[in-house]
Amino acid sequence: TDNAKVLSEGKWKKLCMKHYIRQCFTEPHSPWQNASELAIGIVKHSVRSLMQKTNTPARLWDYC
Repeated sequence: TDNAKVLSEGKWKKLCMKHYIRQCFTEPHSPWQNASELAIGIVKHSVRSLMQKTNTPARLWDYC
């Protein structure tokens, strides 16, 4: 996770400890450590390209 207090303290931390789930935290301001960040970037790039090719209005971004 990204060191958010919601994910590193409180109920979530207790739940992880109860089920022996090991948490890993990324360093601040380092999105390259999180594999999902890359995947999201690839999807966003693909959607932008498709929208440009089909002349889709920007207001429809959420639906793409």
